[in-house]
Amino acid sequence: MFLHFDDLERIMENSRVIVPASSSLWVHMCIRFQKKALERMMHLASAFKYEDPQIRTPADNSFRMTALLTAIKPASLKVLAVSLGYHTFYIIIRLVAREDRPLAINAYYGIDTSNSPFYEIINLSQFLMTTVCFPLFFGSTSLYVYVVTIACSQLEKLKAAILNINQKRDMDANFYQEKEERQIQVPQEMFRHTQEHLNDCIRHHQQILELMNALEESASTILVCHFLLILGGTCFAAFSFVMSFGNPLNMAQSMLVYGSFMLQLYAYCWFGSELTRLAESVRDAAWSCDWVGLPLFIQRPLVFIIAVANKEFTLTAGKFVPVSRTTMLNVINQTVSYVMFLMQVRNREETV
Repeated sequence: MFLHFDDLERIMENSRVIVPASSSLWVHMCIRFQKKALERMMHLASAFKYEDPQIRTPADNSFRMTALLTAIKPASLKVLAVSLGYHTFYIIIRLVAREDRPLAINAYYGIDTSNSPFYEIINLSQFLMTTVCFPLFFGSTSLYVYVVTIACSQLEKLKAAILNINQKRDMDANFYQEKEERQIQVPQEMFRHTQEHLNDCIRHHQQILELMNALEESASTILVCHFLLILGGTCFAAFSFVMSFGNPLNMAQSMLVYGSFMLQLYAYCWFGSELTRLAESVRDAAWSCDWVGLPLFIQRPLVFIIAVANKEFTLTAGKFVPVSRTTMLNVINQTVSYVMFLMQVRNREETV
């Protein structure tokens, strides 16, 4: 870039590589320095059991996130394969279409890279570098999505278990009513099974909250700079796209950068919003139980669940930017407005 400082097109070409590579480098460094927090988060996530029949019945909308668990890995591999294939196709066209024997990625090596075998060796090494960077770029997002989906699936199961309390209570009442009709003494704890079920729900809820807090602790630092890189990367990709009108190769590379960052943003924000929504749904499920008039030892666990779930949980980037759909829409609005502004400026320059 310093050797070709007066060539705007070459600078943009280099920057389209630097920005995604910086994103991958940031994630890699955060993982190295937050290894213990990530290990704790993954340990908590692995403590849950996934052998649930709802995983095999995705038609049930109440277990939508549970059904997504088995689809995340193949979807992540497909996204990685499509992105890497797109980039590989771009590199092949770039090397074949140009006659000045360019490198796959502009770089300075201190030697004449157009001569064989240095030309072939450098291009091969650069391609191997991209096969490392692409999994780093998308792999961290896939891990985030998987852990968030685990927490969401457990919240769905907890919500279903709480809503199932009425059914269990009716079964207990019917059981003891039959005993009373046979003139058998009805025990004091007629709702003993319901109380045990509620206690299990409380323990389950505490485990889920522990996983959610571990996720917030480990992901917040990664996301704060990652969001800034996503915002800067999407704006730069939009600028590069507008400035590259008439150059299909540069436009294609800009589209890849923009699409990759927007896909990451969508994954972060959509799953973060789902986690917040399901955390609140536990409170609503506990409140919807017919708890008025029940014995106090049944009401106390329900009140405890409502009080704990009433504390709003939101994943954040750096403890101040909420990871939600609202944030995603704000970023999209800013980038689209930026693109429209650049297009208007370019059209005015062309007319002048």
